[in-house]
Amino acid sequence: MKSILEHIRAFVCGCPHLREAGIEIVGAGFLSGNVSACGDISASVEIVSDAVLTWYADGAMRRYCDFDIVICAQYGVDTQANLDMALLCENIAAWVGKCGENGVFPQMDAGQADGIAAKDSAYTANASGAAGMARYAVPCRMTYYVRNA
Repeated sequence: MKSILEHIRAFVCGCPHLREAGIEIVGAGFLSGNVSACGDISASVEIVSDAVLTWYADGAMRRYCDFDIVICAQYGVDTQANLDMALLCENIAAWVGKCGENGVFPQMDAGQADGIAAKDSAYTANASGAAGMARYAVPCRMTYYVRNA
């Protein structure tokens, strides 16, 4: 059986904006603050938290999983490149939102996703002037139901 992270990663790999930009999801939880290991540009999916929203009498649960779609890319004085990365992150957030609106969710082995949304368009973390790299994160939330856990 696959983990929640594996299911979310498979879902994010289907993002057309990442494919159009030539960005491959290279990891799961790999880029957490590790901008020096990024190379030119890479992406990862990282779980931030996974918690129970509601317990049911039959043992089932309604849960949420907060995760980041992380892109590690060049950052610096090239204003257009920085704006292009900001637009890419906005497009990824919009894609996640559209998936949620259209009922397109990660497929799961043990449970059923019933909601997904981007919580924000993106934020830049760990920008390193010396390395010229930044870690962009698109924060998202998926809600899901797990039967008789």
